[in-house]
Amino acid sequence: MKPAGMLLANAVQCALLEAFSLLVPASGRCEWRSEWRAELWQVRRCAGCSTDWKAEFEAVYFCIGALPDAIEVRCIARAAHPGSAPIHRSAVFCLLILALILACGWAIALRSPAVIAELHPARYTAREGLVSVSVARAANNEVSLISVEEYRRWAGSKQRFFNDISFYRMERLIWDDGRQKTALSVGRGSANLFTLLGLPMEIGSAEPSADPQLVLSDALWRRDFAADSRILGRRIKVGSGLVRVTAVLPDDCWRLPDAAEAWLIEPDNRLEAGAPGHVVALLTPAGWQMMQNNRAYIPSFDAKSNNRGLLAVSFVNRTIGPWGAYCISILSALLVLPAITSVSRSDKASSTVKPSCAQLAVPGLFFSAKLALLLGILFILPIDLVYANSKGYDSGAPCAQLLFTLIFGLLGFWWGVDDQRKRCPICLRRVTHPARVGIASRTFLAMNGTELMCTGGHTLLYIPAVPTSWFYAPRWVYLDHSWRFLFDA
Repeated sequence: MKPAGMLLANAVQCALLEAFSLLVPASGRCEWRSEWRAELWQVRRCAGCSTDWKAEFEAVYFCIGALPDAIEVRCIARAAHPGSAPIHRSAVFCLLILALILACGWAIALRSPAVIAELHPARYTAREGLVSVSVARAANNEVSLISVEEYRRWAGSKQRFFNDISFYRMERLIWDDGRQKTALSVGRGSANLFTLLGLPMEIGSAEPSADPQLVLSDALWRRDFAADSRILGRRIKVGSGLVRVTAVLPDDCWRLPDAAEAWLIEPDNRLEAGAPGHVVALLTPAGWQMMQNNRAYIPSFDAKSNNRGLLAVSFVNRTIGPWGAYCISILSALLVLPAITSVSRSDKASSTVKPSCAQLAVPGLFFSAKLALLLGILFILPIDLVYANSKGYDSGAPCAQLLFTLIFGLLGFWWGVDDQRKRCPICLRRVTHPARVGIASRTFLAMNGTELMCTGGHTLLYIPAVPTSWFYAPRWVYLDHSWRFLFDA
């Protein structure tokens, strides 16, 4: 064989040994490589000065025989020092159940337009200084109405505390499409209503001769008009007159608390007298200075110069949204949790077996995943319960959401901590087979409590019957591999 061929064969033989040595654990790799190199040198020496290809092929075959030896060494090392135990299926099943509950909650939310509207940020956007105005003596009533005549007098006079005011009232009107008559819940408002609310649409005209304009809700547009965009600009009969359809108000757009299927916008001088309604106003800096706790008592005089005190209530409480109630409830649940269960970490008893860093990280990752799923469930489920069938703003809905979230949060966090405390830190299976250990008379001298075991043979959990200064929290004891034959791994 030529010298170049011999160099190539030697390079192949050394490369095989180097590649197979990667299968050997790092602690014994150098020794394994040195032994096989020595054996290869002996094979070459026995071949003598032979320069034919046959001798080189025999040396290559010899190097290939190092592969099963490297695999065997690796298996022996694994048996002596096993790696992290596989996560038990009960932990995976636990996460799957939580994920399924979360998915069901979001599925219900996506199927409910009311819930989607509640979650939309635009619903909780209001102009600064926007207030609802009512007579002070009627402030404790559920609905405080103001007559059209009084509104017109305010609108026509110079205002010190209001920059702009608008009027609306709820009515039941009949819509006649020529085939059938349908009763609609319609909000009749002045021309500046949508501008005052700060909605991103220009609706209404102050011209006396302008046609009343009808704004459809998204639900009505889809239900009675089949979501046909050609309805915009058409004149239809609502009540006793013709109106022009000018826009569709999305469900996720912020709106007044009353549940209206449509809004009829008309000039102030065309508002029918007699029927009272609601007044919405925008405060001036002088009016804003009078606000205390989102309320302001404003003096007002009627036609006979009698003082009729007005109560202006800010819209701030209506623009908090479900996120505010959620954060308050979760924080309250975390503060109350130590009163209903122990949140202290378990002690690690002294043992000859020391878990690896990867094994110590597994319980933390599992608890983090479980906590993330719980937080998602605690957000969506109360919202589904409270807002799925809501129609407009309800002052009691945030309180109901806060209560549901607090109750579910306490139950969920209690279960999460208790479940984590009784799971093996190695394989995450729940410890079982409780056994009584010790006697009550030796509580301060020896172990007195309950012993639970991991059926995988990884750990024992000791729970003291009476917490003492030396033994006050559950204690894990890691078992070495000599115990494995007693368990079904």
